[in-house]
Formats: sequence, structure tokens, C-alpha cells
Amino acid sequence: MSCSQTGNKSATVQQQLAKGRLNYPFGTILKLDVEIVDGDDFQLKESSGKYLLNVLRIEDSVVNDTLIIPFEDETGLFPKDDFELYEHLNDKTTGSLSSDEIIKMEQHYVGKRFCIAAYESGKFTGLPDGYNEYLDERADKSFHFQNYLIVIGKLY
Repeated sequence: MSCSQTGNKSATVQQQLAKGRLNYPFGTILKLDVEIVDGDDFQLKESSGKYLLNVLRIEDSVVNDTLIIPFEDETGLFPKDDFELYEHLNDKTTGSLSSDEIIKMEQHYVGKRFCIAAYESGKFTGLPDGYNEYLDERADKSFHFQNYLIVIGKLY
């Protein structure tokens, strides 16, 4: 059995890219107007303690449907979870946070709007069928593709 790659490699990488949730090819840097959203509001384990972005505008187009997406931040300006928010606001780390501390911190972050430069990416995550035949079963979502934004700049 051979592990070598075969096939037509003449198509450009850009032609091979699928469009993401923003309806642009993955890796396209875009100007986005976004609002910080509290992931706890969705009462889902995967978004608990995290912050998400509600995309309001893409370039010059208003987003008519709700488009909430997780993000990674490469600028150091947009905390993506409670502990990063604490560090961002206090310039120090902590090992635990009370509900009251989180509520107080979120008043300075959740609901705020920003114009950012970002691009969409994604990854496969979760456990595929048959996983527990090889390793002990663990709690996780089923195997799926997850889209997310990578923030590379704050425009205003």
C-alpha cells in the first residue's frame, strides 16, 4: 500500500477553499463590525465561560441573520474566556473567579461593539464513531467541523 499523493495539483489553493459561515473563502481578511456576546447565555457546555462574537457587518454589508461565532485573538485585546478577561482587566492571573466577579467584569466587555480585522478558519473536533473501541469513552461532542474567527486587528 502506498501513501504517496496523486491527483491534479493545477487548481490554485484559493479555488480549492470552501466558503465559510461569513460567505467568503477561509483565510480572507475582512473588516467586521462585531459585538461581544456571553457564551453562558446559550446554556451550552461548549460555550460556558467563553465569549463569542456576534457579527453585525461584513465589510460594508449588514448581516441580517444572527451570526454568532467563536474566535481566537492574536491582538491581546479581545479576551475569549472569563480568566483571560480577568487578566486583561487586572494585569494579573487568578486561579478562580466567583459569579459576582464575573458579572462585574462582564459589564466592561459583554455587549461592547468593535470594528476588527479578522479571517475565518476552522477545524475538525469531537470524537468520531468507534472512538471508544480504542480508548476509554469520554464526554465530548460527535465529530464535526467548527468554524471560528481569528482576530488580527482592532480598527476602531
